[in-house]
Amino acid sequence: MEPKISFDFETTHLIIQKISFIDSFKGEWNVIIENENPQLEALTHEALAFGSAAAARLDGPAISDTDTQAMLADPGALSAPTKQQAKVLGVFEANKFVRKHFKELPLSEETLFHLHKLLLKYTDTEDTFKGKYKSTPNKEISDDPKFEHQLFYNTTVRFIVHKEINELLDWIDRSLKENKIHPLILTAWFIYELLSIHPFQYANGRLAKVLTTMLLLKSKYHFIRYLPIEQILEERKADYFGVLIEGQRHRRRYTEREKISDWIIFFMECVEQAIQKLDAVHRTIAAEQKAKAPLSTKSSLGVLAPVKESGIQEKMEDMTSSEVKHAVYLNDRQKKIMEYVTICGPVKIGDITREFPAISRNTIKKDLLHFQKSALTNQIGRGRGTYYTAKK
Repeated sequence: MEPKISFDFETTHLIIQKISFIDSFKGEWNVIIENENPQLEALTHEALAFGSAAAARLDGPAISDTDTQAMLADPGALSAPTKQQAKVLGVFEANKFVRKHFKELPLSEETLFHLHKLLLKYTDTEDTFKGKYKSTPNKEISDDPKFEHQLFYNTTVRFIVHKEINELLDWIDRSLKENKIHPLILTAWFIYELLSIHPFQYANGRLAKVLTTMLLLKSKYHFIRYLPIEQILEERKADYFGVLIEGQRHRRRYTEREKISDWIIFFMECVEQAIQKLDAVHRTIAAEQKAKAPLSTKSSLGVLAPVKESGIQEKMEDMTSSEVKHAVYLNDRQKKIMEYVTICGPVKIGDITREFPAISRNTIKKDLLHFQKSALTNQIGRGRGTYYTAKK
């Protein structure tokens, strides 16, 4: 499969840029989610619901986000779901299962079969199709009105589906363990191959979205829980089908011409767009929390006395008289910066300079170094990727 990802210099540079951006956010977000936040936790439920609805709509008609919310809020309405509701419910069930069990789920046929059964759990599809490979040809045809012409691509004939799927699963499992190719490239590549094989009679597109989440979670891209990347794919539906078809049109007949660089770039662009949306939401939440937090009070000892919610005030109240004498002195400027780190952390130096434009970058660096030496903050990462949080 190697020739498919033989990139030219420009493409390689672009992919490296995108990987760098995504991995930078991955590191930042993995720090953020260590500090439990009810508002952020609420995002996971929204992403699960709206992402499931978007994945179902990518695979044909399905209910809206508003209807999805109403349906999930009323379990009694699920006793006899409509066809469109059933599609969303199936994706929701499969996504929920993957989010809970991704660590122990093997990359195997059994996992694919189980997820496929969950996807079709609420449909009236015959049981002969649930969790079983296709029995008739299933060329993919797009009915998207944005296309001037109907487009389709050939899929694997049913007689060799078992062989190709097992080879694909063995390859992705081995490649992730070897870590020679970046997991973002491997994930995009795996999804392309799965969609090209189209192993099941129905729900292959929905299965691909669920497996995308599973693979990203296995590679510790935990931010995927908080953003419905499926919504980005739905917004760019024409591009989504277009890049898949372009890569697949030379499949089998002219294998050496089969390139998937456009698909890999498109996949990473969608992750980037979802990250930008998530980052904007997180900044809004942080700003709201900061606006609600009371100003720090001045301590008679001249030491940091931040808001009660930070936990530092309680810690100081529990200090012995000997410890109080050795408490860290902070001037007014340092108190402001430390309070900002406590409330809004993890933060970068750039975040602090934007918050306090009157304070020079060098002064902020010196203050952060002082906080580090005084055991007031944690430093995470190095160089431009460094973040600071207040010690609990």
